[in-house]
Amino acid sequence: MCFYFKDQKLEAKDLAGFQIEENRAEFKVNPLKAIAPVIPMILLIISSVWFPKSGLDVVASMIIGVVYIALICLKNPNELVKAFFKGMGQGYGSVIGLIVAAGVFAVGMKEIGLIPAFIDMLKQSNEIARWGASFGPFLLAVLTGSGEAAIWAFNQAVTPSAASFGMNPEALGLLCAVAGQFGRTASPLAGCIIIVAGIAKVSPFEISKRVGLSMLISLIVAALVLV
Repeated sequence: MCFYFKDQKLEAKDLAGFQIEENRAEFKVNPLKAIAPVIPMILLIISSVWFPKSGLDVVASMIIGVVYIALICLKNPNELVKAFFKGMGQGYGSVIGLIVAAGVFAVGMKEIGLIPAFIDMLKQSNEIARWGASFGPFLLAVLTGSGEAAIWAFNQAVTPSAASFGMNPEALGLLCAVAGQFGRTASPLAGCIIIVAGIAKVSPFEISKRVGLSMLISLIVAALVLV
Protein backbone atom coordinates (compact mmCIF):
# COMPACT_ATOMS: atom_id res chain seq x y z
CA MET A 1 0.00 0.00 0.00
CA CYS A 2 2.90 2.37 0.66
CA PHE A 3 4.13 1.78 -2.89
CA TYR A 4 0.58 2.22 -4.22
CA PHE A 5 0.33 5.62 -2.54
CA LYS A 6 3.91 6.41 -3.71
CA ASP A 7 5.15 7.12 -0.20
CA GLN A 8 8.69 6.40 -1.39
CA LYS A 9 8.49 9.34 -3.84
CA LEU A 10 7.49 12.19 -1.58
CA GLU A 11 8.21 15.69 -2.80
CA ALA A 12 9.97 18.42 -0.86
CA LYS A 13 6.68 20.03 0.13
CA ASP A 14 5.48 16.71 1.57
CA LEU A 15 8.65 16.32 3.60
CA ALA A 16 8.52 19.84 4.99
CA GLY A 17 6.34 18.75 7.87
CA PHE A 18 8.96 16.31 9.06
CA GLN A 19 11.67 18.90 9.54
CA ILE A 20 12.08 19.11 13.29
CA GLU A 21 14.58 21.54 14.72
CA GLU A 22 16.09 19.96 17.78
CA ASN A 23 19.51 19.44 19.20
CA ARG A 24 19.75 15.67 19.43
CA ALA A 25 23.11 15.87 21.19
CA GLU A 26 21.34 17.16 24.29
CA PHE A 27 18.85 14.29 24.38
CA LYS A 28 19.91 11.34 26.51
CA VAL A 29 17.87 8.24 27.15
CA ASN A 30 17.44 7.32 30.79
CA PRO A 31 17.33 3.49 30.84
CA LEU A 32 15.55 3.43 34.20
CA LYS A 33 12.74 5.62 32.87
CA ALA A 34 12.66 3.86 29.49
CA ILE A 35 11.76 0.49 31.01
CA ALA A 36 9.19 1.91 33.44
CA PRO A 37 6.12 1.22 31.20
CA VAL A 38 6.98 -2.48 30.89
CA ILE A 39 7.84 -3.12 34.55
CA PRO A 40 4.36 -4.55 35.37
CA MET A 41 4.50 -6.86 32.35
CA ILE A 42 8.00 -8.04 33.26
CA LEU A 43 6.85 -8.78 36.81
CA LEU A 44 3.84 -10.75 35.56
CA ILE A 45 5.97 -12.83 33.18
CA ILE A 46 8.60 -13.57 35.83
CA SER A 47 5.98 -14.51 38.43
CA SER A 48 4.01 -16.75 36.06
CA VAL A 49 7.06 -18.56 34.65
CA TRP A 50 9.41 -18.88 37.62
CA PHE A 51 7.23 -18.13 40.64
CA PRO A 52 3.71 -19.37 39.82
CA LYS A 53 2.80 -19.70 43.49
CA SER A 54 3.60 -16.07 44.25
CA GLY A 55 0.04 -15.01 43.47
CA LEU A 56 1.14 -11.76 41.84
CA ASP A 57 -1.76 -10.33 39.85
CA VAL A 58 -2.20 -7.40 37.48
CA VAL A 59 -3.27 -4.95 40.20
CA ALA A 60 -0.27 -5.70 42.40
CA SER A 61 2.16 -5.47 39.48
CA MET A 62 0.69 -2.11 38.42
CA ILE A 63 1.05 -0.72 41.94
CA ILE A 64 4.67 -1.91 42.05
CA GLY A 65 5.20 -0.15 38.73
CA VAL A 66 3.81 3.09 40.18
CA VAL A 67 6.14 2.80 43.19
CA TYR A 68 9.06 2.21 40.82
CA ILE A 69 8.21 5.36 38.86
CA ALA A 70 7.95 7.36 42.08
CA LEU A 71 11.41 6.19 43.14
CA ILE A 72 13.20 6.91 39.86
CA CYS A 73 11.47 10.25 39.22
CA LEU A 74 11.61 11.53 42.80
CA LYS A 75 8.24 13.17 42.27
CA ASN A 76 6.31 15.07 44.86
CA PRO A 77 3.90 12.47 46.35
CA ASN A 78 1.00 14.90 45.91
CA GLU A 79 1.73 15.35 42.19
CA LEU A 80 2.30 11.62 41.73
CA VAL A 81 -1.06 10.71 43.27
CA LYS A 82 -2.85 13.30 41.12
CA ALA A 83 -1.21 11.98 37.94
CA PHE A 84 -1.98 8.39 38.96
CA PHE A 85 -5.69 8.98 39.45
CA LYS A 86 -5.89 11.19 36.37
CA GLY A 87 -4.48 8.32 34.32
CA MET A 88 -6.98 5.93 35.90
CA GLY A 89 -9.83 8.29 35.05
CA GLN A 90 -8.73 8.57 31.43
CA GLY A 91 -8.44 4.78 31.20
CA TYR A 92 -11.93 4.27 32.60
CA GLY A 93 -13.36 6.96 30.36
CA SER A 94 -11.80 5.80 27.09
CA VAL A 95 -11.50 2.03 27.56
CA ILE A 96 -13.61 0.66 30.43
CA GLY A 97 -16.54 2.88 29.43
CA LEU A 98 -16.60 1.35 25.95
CA ILE A 99 -16.40 -2.18 27.35
CA VAL A 100 -19.31 -1.51 29.73
CA ALA A 101 -21.30 0.02 26.88
CA ALA A 102 -20.55 -3.03 24.74
CA GLY A 103 -21.78 -5.31 27.51
CA VAL A 104 -25.01 -3.34 27.86
CA PHE A 105 -25.41 -3.44 24.07
CA ALA A 106 -25.01 -7.24 24.07
CA VAL A 107 -27.59 -7.65 26.86
CA GLY A 108 -29.98 -5.37 24.99
CA MET A 109 -29.65 -7.42 21.80
CA LYS A 110 -30.32 -10.58 23.80
CA GLU A 111 -33.43 -9.10 25.43
CA ILE A 112 -34.99 -8.06 22.12
CA GLY A 113 -34.35 -11.52 20.68
CA LEU A 114 -31.69 -10.56 18.17
CA ILE A 115 -28.95 -12.74 19.69
CA PRO A 116 -31.09 -15.92 19.84
CA ALA A 117 -32.12 -15.36 16.21
CA PHE A 118 -28.48 -14.83 15.23
CA ILE A 119 -27.44 -18.03 17.03
CA ASP A 120 -30.22 -19.97 15.27
CA MET A 121 -28.87 -18.68 11.96
CA LEU A 122 -25.35 -19.77 12.91
CA LYS A 123 -26.61 -23.27 13.65
CA GLN A 124 -27.50 -23.65 9.98
CA SER A 125 -23.93 -23.35 8.71
CA ASN A 126 -20.43 -23.30 10.18
CA GLU A 127 -19.37 -21.00 7.34
CA ILE A 128 -21.82 -18.37 8.52
CA ALA A 129 -20.41 -18.70 12.03
CA ARG A 130 -16.84 -18.48 10.75
CA TRP A 131 -17.33 -15.26 8.84
CA GLY A 132 -19.76 -13.76 11.33
CA ALA A 133 -17.22 -14.21 14.14
CA SER A 134 -14.53 -12.58 12.03
CA PHE A 135 -16.22 -9.69 10.20
CA GLY A 136 -18.62 -8.84 13.04
CA PRO A 137 -15.98 -7.86 15.64
CA PHE A 138 -13.74 -6.47 12.90
CA LEU A 139 -16.33 -3.99 11.61
CA LEU A 140 -17.45 -3.05 15.13
CA ALA A 141 -13.84 -2.33 16.11
CA VAL A 142 -13.30 -0.22 12.98
CA LEU A 143 -16.37 1.87 13.78
CA THR A 144 -15.63 2.33 17.50
CA GLY A 145 -11.83 2.35 17.53
CA SER A 146 -11.85 -0.16 20.39
CA GLY A 147 -11.00 -3.81 19.83
CA GLU A 148 -11.77 -4.72 23.44
CA ALA A 149 -15.36 -3.47 23.26
CA ALA A 150 -16.05 -5.40 20.05
CA ILE A 151 -14.45 -8.56 21.43
CA TRP A 152 -16.32 -8.31 24.71
CA ALA A 153 -19.70 -7.78 23.05
CA PHE A 154 -19.37 -10.76 20.67
CA ASN A 155 -17.75 -13.17 23.13
CA GLN A 156 -20.33 -12.37 25.75
CA ALA A 157 -23.28 -12.80 23.43
CA VAL A 158 -22.35 -15.52 20.90
CA THR A 159 -19.22 -17.47 21.86
CA PRO A 160 -20.78 -19.27 24.89
CA SER A 161 -23.23 -20.91 22.47
CA ALA A 162 -20.54 -22.03 19.99
CA ALA A 163 -20.98 -25.71 20.82
CA SER A 164 -24.66 -25.53 19.82
CA PHE A 165 -23.71 -24.76 16.21
CA GLY A 166 -20.83 -27.24 16.06
CA MET A 167 -17.83 -25.03 16.81
CA ASN A 168 -15.15 -25.00 19.47
CA PRO A 169 -15.83 -22.10 21.89
CA GLU A 170 -12.10 -21.54 22.46
CA ALA A 171 -11.36 -21.36 18.73
CA LEU A 172 -14.33 -19.08 18.07
CA GLY A 173 -13.34 -16.81 20.96
CA LEU A 174 -9.76 -16.63 19.72
CA LEU A 175 -10.93 -15.73 16.20
CA CYS A 176 -13.14 -13.01 17.66
CA ALA A 177 -10.24 -11.63 19.73
CA VAL A 178 -7.90 -11.55 16.73
CA ALA A 179 -10.58 -9.99 14.50
CA GLY A 180 -11.27 -7.25 17.03
CA GLN A 181 -7.59 -6.33 17.25
CA PHE A 182 -7.28 -6.29 13.46
CA GLY A 183 -10.26 -3.96 13.28
CA ARG A 184 -8.85 -1.64 15.93
CA THR A 185 -5.54 -1.43 14.04
CA ALA A 186 -7.41 -0.48 10.87
CA SER A 187 -9.59 2.13 12.58
CA PRO A 188 -8.73 5.84 12.30
CA LEU A 189 -10.44 6.29 15.67
CA ALA A 190 -8.07 3.97 17.55
CA GLY A 191 -5.69 5.58 20.01
CA CYS A 192 -2.66 3.80 18.57
CA ILE A 193 -3.44 5.09 15.06
CA ILE A 194 -3.97 8.63 16.34
CA ILE A 195 -0.63 8.55 18.16
CA VAL A 196 1.23 7.23 15.11
CA ALA A 197 -0.47 9.83 12.91
CA GLY A 198 0.58 12.55 15.32
CA ILE A 199 4.20 11.40 15.22
CA ALA A 200 4.12 11.21 11.42
CA LYS A 201 2.22 14.53 11.17
CA VAL A 202 -0.46 13.08 8.90
CA SER A 203 -4.17 12.39 9.15
CA PRO A 204 -5.20 9.16 10.94
CA PHE A 205 -7.15 8.28 7.78
CA GLU A 206 -3.88 8.24 5.83
CA ILE A 207 -2.52 5.63 8.24
CA SER A 208 -5.72 3.58 8.10
CA LYS A 209 -5.67 3.54 4.28
CA ARG A 210 -2.24 1.93 4.39
CA VAL A 211 -2.95 -0.71 7.04
CA GLY A 212 -6.61 -1.43 6.29
CA LEU A 213 -6.04 -3.82 3.38
CA SER A 214 -3.34 -5.78 5.20
CA MET A 215 -5.60 -6.13 8.25
CA LEU A 216 -8.46 -7.34 6.03
CA ILE A 217 -6.23 -9.96 4.38
CA SER A 218 -4.97 -11.05 7.81
CA LEU A 219 -8.57 -11.36 8.98
CA ILE A 220 -9.49 -13.68 6.10
CA VAL A 221 -6.40 -15.84 6.72
CA ALA A 222 -7.18 -16.02 10.46
CA ALA A 223 -10.78 -17.05 9.76
CA LEU A 224 -9.60 -19.87 7.49
CA VAL A 225 -6.91 -21.10 9.88
CA LEU A 226 -8.32 -20.69 13.40
CA VAL A 227 -11.78 -22.31 13.01
